Amino acid sequence: MDGYPAAPPWNVAGVHYPLGIRRNIVLKDPTAADLPMGCSLTGTAVTCSGPVTLEGYDFSLHGGTTLSISSGNVMVRDCLFVVGPNQGASGRIVDVSGETSVRFLHNEFDGANIPVTPQRGQTINATNAGEIIFKYNYFHNSGGDMIDFGGGPQVNVVQYNLFKDIGLNTAHSDTLQWCGSVVHDSDISFNAVVQTVSGLSGMGLVVPNSECPGARMSNLLVHNNTLISKTRDNFALGTDVMQDAGPAAADHVAVFDNYVDPTGIMSFTASPWFPTGFYGATLPRPSALHSLIDMRSGSPVPVPTKSKPASISPYYYVYPDAAGYTPGLSDLYSISISPASGVVPAGQTITFVLDMDEPWEVRGKPKLSLNSGGAAEYSGGSGSTKLTFTYRVKAGQRATDLAITAVDLDGGTIKDAVGNSANMLGAVATFHGLDVRTSRRSQGH
Repeated sequence: MDGYPAAPPWNVAGVHYPLGIRRNIVLKDPTAADLPMGCSLTGTAVTCSGPVTLEGYDFSLHGGTTLSISSGNVMVRDCLFVVGPNQGASGRIVDVSGETSVRFLHNEFDGANIPVTPQRGQTINATNAGEIIFKYNYFHNSGGDMIDFGGGPQVNVVQYNLFKDIGLNTAHSDTLQWCGSVVHDSDISFNAVVQTVSGLSGMGLVVPNSECPGARMSNLLVHNNTLISKTRDNFALGTDVMQDAGPAAADHVAVFDNYVDPTGIMSFTASPWFPTGFYGATLPRPSALHSLIDMRSGSPVPVPTKSKPASISPYYYVYPDAAGYTPGLSDLYSISISPASGVVPAGQTITFVLDMDEPWEVRGKPKLSLNSGGAAEYSGGSGSTKLTFTYRVKAGQRATDLAITAVDLDGGTIKDAVGNSANMLGAVATFHGLDVRTSRRSQGH
């Protein structure tokens, strides 16, 4: 990271702290050593049903031993998985299904660069109903997709991992793929994705894509990831809904505060943002896309528009999408106001509710500056996704089409749980049909 003029301000996975199997762990042969209660060996596969903790096993031995998790609460920790001939054309060495919640902590997953069946092969397949968590793992050299999510409903938590050289030998390969998955309240953050050789011919480094029949994403955040493309890649970040394989939907998806070295991407597609225009796709409604920082310069990478697409093609743009929708370009999805129209006289109150992309902690007394000469003061909602500001109209204040002209923190802060400051640019808005009319003669009442 020292070579970048603008390195991420957080500790980067695999650079500032170790990942994968921890030191002094002696790995056991799962085909020879005792397995914990709830796990059994059949042929070249270990099947587990929770509650169980599987710790310190070497699934790379004997041509690759598949781990299948079918039910219950399971933790997999400090294990080595290497795809081998036993995994066949699917390349799948971990399979999670059933009513299952699983934590994968401090493991190594090696796809061994083995080609798999396009769109059907993956190192890890997760179709469970429940929570699935990946933290502090090292993923590398997958021939196709590394992790595929399907089924559900699921909560996906993918944090503090390193993904290196993914999708090296198969078309349409992805770091993470969602197909037919029902996903809610999920978080993809503080990962590092590094491509040093050609691969990832699918949806890019990290692009949540709601696709395949029955797919739905709701309340998914992608933030504080470090993305490095040193070779020819297609895209880095974004989000979309694809209807080509069947009905799919998504709402409340936010991609923000990520850092990228797009060197390999720029020489191929000219923008790290996923282009819905090229694919005829739609965006989740609502969605928010902002603050993708180029580590080579420290400048934010603009989200391409139809009027100003990426230079390589007039179809390489993000918005408006195929349905005409434009995403939020800050941490605001929308603003609701009450009353929404009419004329508001002195002494009356106007309430603004800001629908944010995640919970935000408010400190101090931020204000919304208004074109009437007044200001709406923060009045509640800290720790939630709804921040409320209240404006009491005073004598002498007037506006036709009331507007928020600026956000004044007034020495306060609006931050999320990991310390990101809220991007409030979307709060600047005009409310047509809502007027403020007062008389100076009423001053003093």
